[in-house]
Amino acid sequence: MQTSSAASDLLAPYSGVSLPATSPLNPANSALIDHFYKIENVLESENALILFTQCMTAPERFVIKVLRDYQDTRYSLETRGKRQQCQLEALQRNRTYTPEIYLGLARIFDFSPSFDYIRIGELIENPSQEILDPDTEYALLMEQLPDNRRLDTLLQTDDAAFVKHLVRVLAEYVAYMHVNLTPSLSLEETSGWGSYEQLYNKLLENLHILDLVPTVSRDGERICAKERIDCLRKRFIELFSQPRYRDYFEQRVQAQRIKCCHGDIKSPNIWMLPDNTGSNSELKQCIKILDAIDFNPLFSNIDILSDFAMLVIDIQTRTHSSALADAMIDHYLNITDQDEQVARAVLGYYLVEKAIVGAAISILYDDMPDLGLSLLEVAEMRINCLMDLWR
Repeated sequence: MQTSSAASDLLAPYSGVSLPATSPLNPANSALIDHFYKIENVLESENALILFTQCMTAPERFVIKVLRDYQDTRYSLETRGKRQQCQLEALQRNRTYTPEIYLGLARIFDFSPSFDYIRIGELIENPSQEILDPDTEYALLMEQLPDNRRLDTLLQTDDAAFVKHLVRVLAEYVAYMHVNLTPSLSLEETSGWGSYEQLYNKLLENLHILDLVPTVSRDGERICAKERIDCLRKRFIELFSQPRYRDYFEQRVQAQRIKCCHGDIKSPNIWMLPDNTGSNSELKQCIKILDAIDFNPLFSNIDILSDFAMLVIDIQTRTHSSALADAMIDHYLNITDQDEQVARAVLGYYLVEKAIVGAAISILYDDMPDLGLSLLEVAEMRINCLMDLWR
């Protein structure tokens, strides 16, 4: 494993921790060896490192999430206290959906990408702010799931019938999740989150991110995504300004459709494991949706249709099939008793929003311009569909 400059920057919070005198592969103190983990692979982002590790003395493999000193329009992780709070919230939020995957927090003693290892303390299964050392960094420990069962990998197959089945089953699971797992908010709470005014302010904040999108390239051809985004922006604001949307959003609030949602349902966060029972009766045991939003309630206290819209857009973008996405929408709305004009209009709005914002984030933060441009194409298609709905 090679240590990049980004990974090296992450060592800043741990610079005051002395490394062991002996190699971690042959520690002098055998009492510590159970807490040494060899780093086999690393996924980097601007705000975190995701370490795929192997215990030195046992066959167990764990995923260890380490936060870094980072801040942007979405994250505020510039202090140790904020990083601790974010880890606590991540554990609590994700245990709502996959308690068997999120194991707990552990104190970081040594973290050395150059030696490909991390040494941590005892697992704290039920941590709280009161029992954490304010002068210490903590890692979040998770069970490791097989890469070949992650949804973005499964969607790459040429078996159209298999993909159609996956998408249908997934729509059923998300419907189950929204009804049974997603915490409800009181009417008093939802009025602050789901109102027309709050959504308008959120829209302006999201559109501000689009100002930062540069010209990008695809297959050697330079494409000015900014011009397309500006056109989408104008049409989207015109759409949002229609008087009917004020009434529609208020109806969603009164129906208590605003909940504390997952907030990031997309294929890289979803695992679909084999159903060894031979039936769909244990569906909830086969689908694992990880990495719920934990850093900002603006992105999680949302309409369940907004939560669902991200998944629909992700599926359409990766499969290049609007028909598959539309079938998923029909199935979800039917089994959640939302197949009516207001829900379809509101979902249509969120589909455009998720595609536009997803495009900007893919280009700006994730260094995935091709995915960003594909999302722009989906946004253009979805806004045309929505305009047709009102004609």
